[in-house]
Amino acid sequence: MQDQLSFAREFIEARDAVEEEYYADLVRRHSPGELRRHYLASMAKPLLGRAIGGPVEFYDTWGRIMRHAWLSLSFGVYGEEHRALSDPATRLAAAQVNTVDLAWEPALAAAPEEPLLVDVGTGRGNSAARLALAHPGARVVTLTLSPEQAEIARRITVRLGVADRVEVRVADVLDAATTADLVGRADGVTAIEVAGHFPEERIADGFRAMAAMLKPGAPLTLMDPVLDRPGSLVHDFAGLFTWRFRPATHYRDALRAAGLTGLRLTDLSEAYWPSWRDTGAVMAARMDRLRAEFGPVLAHAWQLIFQYHAWPLGRTVHYARMTGYAP
Repeated sequence: MQDQLSFAREFIEARDAVEEEYYADLVRRHSPGELRRHYLASMAKPLLGRAIGGPVEFYDTWGRIMRHAWLSLSFGVYGEEHRALSDPATRLAAAQVNTVDLAWEPALAAAPEEPLLVDVGTGRGNSAARLALAHPGARVVTLTLSPEQAEIARRITVRLGVADRVEVRVADVLDAATTADLVGRADGVTAIEVAGHFPEERIADGFRAMAAMLKPGAPLTLMDPVLDRPGSLVHDFAGLFTWRFRPATHYRDALRAAGLTGLRLTDLSEAYWPSWRDTGAVMAARMDRLRAEFGPVLAHAWQLIFQYHAWPLGRTVHYARMTGYAP
């Protein structure tokens, strides 16, 4: 727990410094008003019944907004020690580090001293940085669709002193050419809240592509929100953000179809639910920052959504770690 808190502080300090520089450069090229209108238009689309323009638009817009509350782009998984922390922001950040640790547990349990680990979905680079700092012998390749995410993550790895062991790659796991050099070489592949962005007609391709990177006996692990019953209109609304909630059985079938064996599912639902309330509380406490960067409309809309509307949705969504092993 203390190690998770220490990493969270170190990572957030590096991330904030990098993002201040990165977004200041954006402001030099685009006026603050122009940027606010861009983010407002992007995040307003689903409220008007229109789909956001794809995962990259989602990542770049959502990532900039949620950095005011989240360590990176994933929910937290809370243990008793995390729940006992008094400050919501500290609880949430430590729980998000815990998500990374739990996601990589299956791979690291059997990895050699100098493993090759493939992180599908870079976010802000927290998974890659956590692995590189905690396991000095590891080489990490992290994949993202977003050039913006990639640039921010690269700068963070430089600040943290791990750039020599972390490769940040702009790559689409659905495009075999972008990961061809990794086929059969990875000691573990992990995707934290990525598979929900796969289009329905490509989910099998995505799972096969991730499984193809594994060495024999190595695990593919997913951490994902899952449904315990058929979807509702609220979940259809989430699809407008390019996210598709699916039952855990759907993922299990996809892992099996990709040729993986020894399938294991760990239900972490009760451990992840506090993320929703803590997010609303942190955003409310940091409203001045949100208003300064995005203007009052977007700032208040997203704080209210999390504080009063997302929590009921969160209670209808479960969260699971799902692992399968290459034969």
